[in-house]
Amino acid sequence: MNRPFAPLFILLCLSLTLIACGGGGSSPPPPPPPPAISVSFSTPPPTSMNTSASATVAVTVSNDSSNSGVTFACAPSGACGAFTGVTATSATYNAPATPPTGGGATITATSVKDTTKSATANITISSTGPAITISFTSTIPASLAKSAILPVTVSLTNDTTNAGVTFSCAPTGSCGTFTSTTATSATYNAPSSVPSGGSITITAKSVAQTSVSTTSSSIAITGTASLATLKGQYAFLVLSPTGNRGTAAWVGSVNLDGAGNLATVPTTTFAGVEDVVSKERNDQGDNIYPTTTNAASKYSIDATGHGQIVMTTVQGETLTISFVVTSTNSSGVATHAEIIEADGIGGEAGNPGSGMLDLQDPTAFLTSKLTGAYSFTLVGVQNDLAQTLPPESLGGTLDLTTPSAITGNVDIVLGGVVSSSAAGMGSKMDNPPDANGRGTFHVVLPGASTTQSLTYYVVSPKVLRIFENSNISFTGGSMYSQGSSPSATLTGNYVYQHSGWSSAGRTVAAGQFTTRGTALAGISDANSGAASPTTPATSITVNGLAANPAQPPNQIGLTDAAGVNNFNAYPVDSSINILDPSSASGGGGALLLHTDANINGAGILLPQGSPSVFSLNYAVNLLNAIAAPTPNEIDLVGVLVSGSPGNFGASLADYTDTSAPANPMIGAPLSGTFTADASHTGRYAGTLTVGVPTAALTPYSYIPGTTAPVTLNVEIYQATTSQAFVIETDSKSIILGQMVQQHLP
Repeated sequence: MNRPFAPLFILLCLSLTLIACGGGGSSPPPPPPPPAISVSFSTPPPTSMNTSASATVAVTVSNDSSNSGVTFACAPSGACGAFTGVTATSATYNAPATPPTGGGATITATSVKDTTKSATANITISSTGPAITISFTSTIPASLAKSAILPVTVSLTNDTTNAGVTFSCAPTGSCGTFTSTTATSATYNAPSSVPSGGSITITAKSVAQTSVSTTSSSIAITGTASLATLKGQYAFLVLSPTGNRGTAAWVGSVNLDGAGNLATVPTTTFAGVEDVVSKERNDQGDNIYPTTTNAASKYSIDATGHGQIVMTTVQGETLTISFVVTSTNSSGVATHAEIIEADGIGGEAGNPGSGMLDLQDPTAFLTSKLTGAYSFTLVGVQNDLAQTLPPESLGGTLDLTTPSAITGNVDIVLGGVVSSSAAGMGSKMDNPPDANGRGTFHVVLPGASTTQSLTYYVVSPKVLRIFENSNISFTGGSMYSQGSSPSATLTGNYVYQHSGWSSAGRTVAAGQFTTRGTALAGISDANSGAASPTTPATSITVNGLAANPAQPPNQIGLTDAAGVNNFNAYPVDSSINILDPSSASGGGGALLLHTDANINGAGILLPQGSPSVFSLNYAVNLLNAIAAPTPNEIDLVGVLVSGSPGNFGASLADYTDTSAPANPMIGAPLSGTFTADASHTGRYAGTLTVGVPTAALTPYSYIPGTTAPVTLNVEIYQATTSQAFVIETDSKSIILGQMVQQHLP
C-alpha cells in the first residue's frame, strides 16, 4: 500500500540534489597548478678550464613570472673559484688559481623564486703552470689629440699557447677603436671628439687566461684648435705692475671672424676699441682697425690653442696679445683664454702685462641686463700731483639695478689707510653699453670727497672688466655678480692668492686653509723683494679669524707666509668661476682687498672642491714684477701638456719683458714637474723649466741675471682639477700666476 508514494520520493531526492548543487548549475573545475620553474644553462661553462681562466655562464629560467633569476654558487666551497659581473641570469666564472681537491668544480645556478629548482655543470680544472703576465712594450702617452693614431704592442710571459690578447678601451662607446689587430699588437684610433671625462684607458686581456689583463694609465684626449675656434667679440683685460708704461691697465674688445681676420663690429666700421691708462700713456677709446683696413690686424692659432692677436689702432699703435685658449662652448668657439701683452712690432719698447680674454655676450649689451649687486676690485697707482704714483687698491660692492641711482660701498686703500664710503646721491650709469659692450658709470663718494668714474666692458650679465677713466688713478680690475644670496660666512676648504706692494718691494703669496667656526688654519708660501735674490718664505702655517658679518664683505684677519694681513672679502656668485667665467665648474669664492699697512694689493679666494692629480692640458699664466734696481716686468703664457705621472710634457710658451726695442720670446720650450704634498690635499711642490725659442733674434734670460733655460721652484695650490694658483718659492724672482685646464673642441 506504500508503492504509490515511490515516484514522489524519487522526485524529492532529485530536488534536494539540485538545491545542493547551486540551484541547478554546475561548478567550474579548479585551475590547473602553474607550470613548474625550470633552470637550464643557455651558455654553459666549458667542460674543462685552466686555472685562473674565466668563462661566461648564462641560464634560462622558465616559468619565472617574477623574473627573479638565479643565484650562482660553486663547490667545493672556498676552493672552486669565484663569480664576478653577476646579473640575474649571467655571470663570469673565474677558475681558482690552483686546482681544487679532486681536480673538478661544480657550478650551480639556483632559482631565487623556487630554490628547489637548479641547474648544475661540472668542470675539470687543470693546472697551467705559472700565470700569464702582460705588459705594454709601446709607449703609452699621457695625452693624445682627438682622431690621433697610436700603435699599441704588448708582451706576454707564460702564454704557452701563444693565444695573445684582446684589446679594449674605456669608456665604452666613446673611447675610440682598434684596427690592424694581431695577437700582441693593434692600432688605436682616438675618438673624433673628446669623451666625457676627457680621458680614456686601454686594456689588453689574455685570451688563454681571461682573468689576466693590464690597463694603461689615463690618456687625456685633447681637442685641437684652429682659426675657427676664435669667432665673435672678445673682451680683454691686461694689468701691468711694472711694465714699460709703468703700472697700467689695458682693456678693450676685439671682433674675430673665425678665419684669422679682425672683422668689423656690427653697426660700426671698426673691429673694436681699446683703452690704456697709465702715467706714460693715457689712450682711451682708441678704435681698432679691421683687417680690411689694415692687413697687419690679424690673428693666428696652433692646434694646442696657443696663438697671437695683432691689433692696429687709429692712434697708430700696434698691440699684440699672446694667448692660450682654455674653454670652448658647445659650438666649439673659444670662450676664455689666458693672455699676455707681447708687443713686438714697430720698434717700440715691450709692454708686458698679464690677463684674460673672454667671449662677450652681445645680448647683454643693455643696462637692463646689469642688475643686482656686483663685487669688484681694482689695483694700480694713484695719479697724485707730485707724480710719485703711490700704490692704490679699491674694492667694494655696487648695485647697478637702477641705472639712475647706483648704490653700494667703495673701499679705497692708499698708504695703508682705508677709506670707506657709501655711494652717494648722483651715482649713476652715464653711458649704456655700446656695440663693443663698452659703457661708463660714476660713483660719488661723499666720505672720500671724490667721484670715481669707471669704464666697463660687458662679458656677460654677471661679469664686467673695468678701469678708472678720470685720471684720479691708473687702476683696472673686474666686477662679478654676487648672485641672489651671497654667503655671509666662510665654511669649508679654500685656496687663495694675494699680491701687492710692501716695504720689501713686491710681495706675492698663496696658500690654502680650512675654516673651523670663525678660525682659519692651513699652509702658505710667499716671496718678496725688489730684485734678485728675493726672499721666499715657504711652508708657513696659516691662522686667523673671519668676522662673518651679517652682510658682506667678510672681514678676514689672516697670518700667513706674507705676514699679518687683513682683508675685505667680497663674495662672488657660486655659478661664476673667477678664473674662467665661462666654465661650468669651480664657481664661487671672493675677491680680496688688503685693508692693512702690510701690503697694498688684492687677491682671490676660491672654494677648494675635490682636487685630484693634474690631467689633460693647462694654460699657465705667470707674472714677475721687478721693482729695482731697474723696473722691469716679465710675463709668460703657455701650455703645460699632460705628461708622464708627475710631469708636464714639453710644450711652448711666450714671454716678454720691457726690452727696447721690443723683443718678445715667442714659442719658447716649457715643461714642468709636480709632486703631491701628502699632508695637504691639493698642494704640490713643482718646477717649471723655461727656455729660449730657437727663432729668438736676441735671446734674453727669462729671469734676469741667470742663463736660460731656467728652472723655477714653485708650489701649486689646486682649487679643483680645472684651476690652481702658482707661486715661485726660490730666490730667483717673484712670480705669481695661475693654471686653467684646457677643453678644446
